[in-house]
Amino acid sequence: MKKIMQTKKEEILVVGISLIVAILVTLDVLLINSVTKPYEESEGGISTSLAIESSLNLPQDDEKYIQGDEIMTNNHLVYATLENRFEDVSRMNTSSLLGGNNNEFYSLTTNTTHKHSWSSWKYNEEIHWKVCSGCGNYKSVEYHDLKVVKKVEATCNASGYIKYKCKCGFTCKKKIAVTNKHVYNSGVIIKSPTCSERGIKKYTCLNCGKIKKTYVAKTNKHVYDNPVVYRAATCTQEGINVYTCKNCGDKHYEYTPKTDHYYDSGKVTLKATCDKSGVKTYTCRYCGITKTESVPATNFHECIYWSNDDTKHWKQCINCNKIYYSDSHKFDSGLITTQPTEDATGIKTYTCTTCGFKKIEVLPKKQQVRGKLELVFGQEEYSIGSTVTSTIRFTKVKSLKNLQIFASIYEMEYSIVYSGKDFVTINIYMPSDLSGILEMEARADNCDSAFKIIKVQ
Repeated sequence: MKKIMQTKKEEILVVGISLIVAILVTLDVLLINSVTKPYEESEGGISTSLAIESSLNLPQDDEKYIQGDEIMTNNHLVYATLENRFEDVSRMNTSSLLGGNNNEFYSLTTNTTHKHSWSSWKYNEEIHWKVCSGCGNYKSVEYHDLKVVKKVEATCNASGYIKYKCKCGFTCKKKIAVTNKHVYNSGVIIKSPTCSERGIKKYTCLNCGKIKKTYVAKTNKHVYDNPVVYRAATCTQEGINVYTCKNCGDKHYEYTPKTDHYYDSGKVTLKATCDKSGVKTYTCRYCGITKTESVPATNFHECIYWSNDDTKHWKQCINCNKIYYSDSHKFDSGLITTQPTEDATGIKTYTCTTCGFKKIEVLPKKQQVRGKLELVFGQEEYSIGSTVTSTIRFTKVKSLKNLQIFASIYEMEYSIVYSGKDFVTINIYMPSDLSGILEMEARADNCDSAFKIIKVQ
């Protein structure tokens, strides 16, 4: 790229200079067509007056213009200046100076000390430059100075490129052709080698995915499975384990040492007590040999059951017969196991809270409470041989015991019609040969008798 740029350097410079000259000539022509009198010296710059017909309808407000600005007036273009930057444009009416016509004049004052205002970089495919926004001058017209900013290597299935960039912002790329050379990964074993077969390793191209496979040499190393007990080792003979290769079937035998005696969990042949040691015997499951070990005295008295009499309780060791925990009974508040009645005594049982010994207390009979009866008839006169209905009320007792009904000295037959909480209703069957004034009496074993006079005729 640099070589190409060098070959065209002179041509570009010529083109640039010609362009600048053409612009200046064009601006000179416009200025000549616009100015009605030559430049005049003035303090701080050069004053140029441009006579323009009022019918052009120039802008009504004061404005500022710079070189190359366009002023639109009824589709006519008037350029502000050619060479220097105009700072002030003022409107003035000079009709009195021009014989009363309506011409308007614009006085454009130029600043002879112009400062360039350079643009950002402008470029094409070969050169770059900057231009002043005030006067249109050019600078830094030169060929691109390209630097590598990025490089993408070509692969087996894709081209690469080199990216260049100039300080002016111009970028371009140079293509790198496809290499047709694969880049494989480190490979994966897809079939492991054994003592009888070669293995296979697969490689994959990182770019296009192409696969290649290679063989992996045999290992010459057997892979044995878990051992199988051919003969179990015991306390009297060695054992034998056999190993078989998973791949080729090769067998390998290995002896295992004799084991220790395989004793059972042992059996107590003499029980230890609180003051005497015991004996525990172990027997080998294979050869029958035995061994014993001493079981130390427990120092624990086996006081299992309570003994007692009417006043105290105690425990006695079943091995050494020594007495422990002797103490007086501690009875609870007691429980009535048989309720006393008016006819019989009751029983209250007390239990020792420690040993469970029981004692009893006889409860006296209940004092008899007698109730009161009231004999009520619905009327005072009844017919001979009729059935008389009566209500017997009672208090102080819950029920009547052995209720009897008498008419004077005769005991009468009756039946209970209804029983309530504190009364019973009965039907009394009057004999056909009993008449006159009768004293009716109701008796009960737990109540005082009640009397009532009725007349039967």
